Amino acid sequence: MRKQAAAEAAGSSGKKAKQAEVVKTVSPKTMVAIDPKLLQCGVCSGLLVPPIFQCTKGHITCSKCCPVVNNGCSLCKGLEDATRCHAMERLLGDLTVPCSFRARGCTEMILYSETLAHAQSCLYAPCYCPIAGCGIYAGRPSLHDHIMQDHPMLRYMVVPGVASALTMYHGDPACLVSLSSDGEMFLIVVTDDRSALAPGQSLSVIHLARKVVTRYYRIEVRTKAGLLLLYSEAQDVRRLMRAYEPTSSLFVSDAMWGPKDSPVRVDINIHPV
Repeated sequence: MRKQAAAEAAGSSGKKAKQAEVVKTVSPKTMVAIDPKLLQCGVCSGLLVPPIFQCTKGHITCSKCCPVVNNGCSLCKGLEDATRCHAMERLLGDLTVPCSFRARGCTEMILYSETLAHAQSCLYAPCYCPIAGCGIYAGRPSLHDHIMQDHPMLRYMVVPGVASALTMYHGDPACLVSLSSDGEMFLIVVTDDRSALAPGQSLSVIHLARKVVTRYYRIEVRTKAGLLLLYSEAQDVRRLMRAYEPTSSLFVSDAMWGPKDSPVRVDINIHPV
């Protein structure tokens, strides 16, 4: 029994030694500096993600830029065959890179193929606020949370499908609207517009999306000079990764606002599809 136990112990220690030997022989990770341009598609300069193609002259492109017909090369003047570049795919498949927002404080190392996905959720990413005078913020997961924390303002409670009257003054940067049915938040954004012949303000509506919901809105601006109307789909926004550009807006000239200290009536009707 003692001999058997000794043999088992020796076998166990032998296995551990082999495992340790295997661990020692595994190649360690190596940190290298690479020009980011070498990891971009030669045509669109986008991130290279599989499938990746390379022509006989060495041009590397992504699948979107590699013509479907004959797998030709978009960079070659003549017809050059392009085939899958498995070597580059294997390299990028195991490549980790620092977050592009490390200068702002993010210490994450991300797989190269997940760079874009991480950038969209990184708390250190600069996000844009559509309210005039605010600009860029970071550290909060959504525009909704940023508005609630940093822009306390009068909130109007409205009933979906029913026109509700709001009061706005010339120079108000925004107005917050909440639906009585589910608490969904909408932001009426006022932007200074000097692109038209007459100076004025443009009104647009953002859905501070916590969930994707298709909503339409109707805005009527009543002034002493007349009535303006806009009907459109509310723009769903969770985070703005670039400066806000409304998909549709209602222009109200400064003359129609009347005296700058006089309010105008804004009727808003938000309803589902």
